[in-house]
Amino acid sequence: MRNANILCLMVLLSACGGGGPSLGILDINESSINPPTQTSTSFGDTKVIDGYISGANVFIDYNWNLQQDEGEPSAVEDNLIYSFDSADTSAIANWSEQCSYNRPRIAEVPVGAYDEDLGYVDEAYVMYYFPPYYDSNDSVANVTPFTTMFIGYVTDAMAGISISVENGCSSEADAVAVDILGKVYQVLIALQDEFNTNVFTFYDDYIASGDTNLQAIGEKIVAFLKTTFDVEEILEDEYQTNFTVQLDDSFVNTILSGQEFNTITFDIINVSDTEEQIDDFNYYRIHRYENLIATNSGLLLNAEGIEYLPTIQTLIDNSDVFITERYQSVNKIIDNKFVQLDYENHYGQGERYLVKIGEFTDTSPRYEFLSVDNVREFSIHYDIGDTFALSIATEGNSYLSYDALAIRSTRDLREIENLYNDINTLSSDIELFYQNQYLLYGSDSQTRQRNNYMYQEFDWSGVNKKCVNLDTNEVFTDQEAYDVCILNL
Repeated sequence: MRNANILCLMVLLSACGGGGPSLGILDINESSINPPTQTSTSFGDTKVIDGYISGANVFIDYNWNLQQDEGEPSAVEDNLIYSFDSADTSAIANWSEQCSYNRPRIAEVPVGAYDEDLGYVDEAYVMYYFPPYYDSNDSVANVTPFTTMFIGYVTDAMAGISISVENGCSSEADAVAVDILGKVYQVLIALQDEFNTNVFTFYDDYIASGDTNLQAIGEKIVAFLKTTFDVEEILEDEYQTNFTVQLDDSFVNTILSGQEFNTITFDIINVSDTEEQIDDFNYYRIHRYENLIATNSGLLLNAEGIEYLPTIQTLIDNSDVFITERYQSVNKIIDNKFVQLDYENHYGQGERYLVKIGEFTDTSPRYEFLSVDNVREFSIHYDIGDTFALSIATEGNSYLSYDALAIRSTRDLREIENLYNDINTLSSDIELFYQNQYLLYGSDSQTRQRNNYMYQEFDWSGVNKKCVNLDTNEVFTDQEAYDVCILNL
């Protein structure tokens, strides 16, 4: 049942250019109904590199689910070059080579494949290649351990995608390509600026260039990939569905900074097929095992740094396990924003309900309502580490008395719009916190976090204040808290 998936995103910036597609009028005539027979052509030369690898299954993932579906072609290998045949793409409507070059190429390396440097492969693993940006025209791709490292930056963009193979070159699939490959390119440029190095060399053929340092690091990454693959198979056997692996974002920084590494943190994720609802929402389910730590010896580490063998029970015991059931609006329905309605079960921690409203991009704010253990929290997420939250925990406080479970059950757009408007009118700057104080009783609070500082006020009076330097954990109280945080937030 398994098309092995290690969810890893990568990029190769080796060629650029190419114009965007032109739009025309469809002329339905006899030639379009009965198109002429097309000549078979070879395209998409691909290398699979730890050392050069022979015997891999290399395919193009046209519908963005990171697994090989019926109709998605496998490449034919000739002298360590994997190439595709246009005759094998008949299941895909409106297929073109350019469409293929805007899609992931995935290499499944099975036991028995041959690595020219390390010999026969004794543990299976998977590597991925994504183009560096949309219409990059990269007809040739090197699928390497390094292209596996970028998955953490784009996983959210891939959740809930449900495209058939037939529609793998449709405008819908292209919109996904534009979104995901745009994120890949932004990450590459940001990393290049931060580390003042050419990150695109990670996607070169480092065997041909003789870069022994990259080759040694690549072999070490593959050792981790084999471990994560084993974990993935355990979960797939248990739940009879496909899981994918997401590497921690910080791993890329570790490699670029030249630090030694002996472990890697990763998550295992399953996203179900999308189910259309009768209203403007789709439903899907996310199952996550987070914060697993792998060694390059094929074992995992627990919180005390002790190695253990992966089984379904040890994975549950040594990770943060989440199940999310999500309704997501198909269109932007509230103030030109999407809506997500989540039920979350965090094993050992409890259940909670969330309403999320936003465009869900890296540069736009997100508005949330969280209900958990009789606490109602209303928040605005401006950016990573830049948030405002108002929390109502006092029994008997009837202000903002929304019910997240009821909203999720009814999907009442008027109630969701009222909630959004109430959150949007809260004062999130600390010099204006006094405007929110009438909403707060004894154990309620409002919080602003930014620039590694966190400021809090409690109850209606605003007298009880706290400011925390999150870098040093230094705590300030009372008027000093306000004075310090107003200067740093």
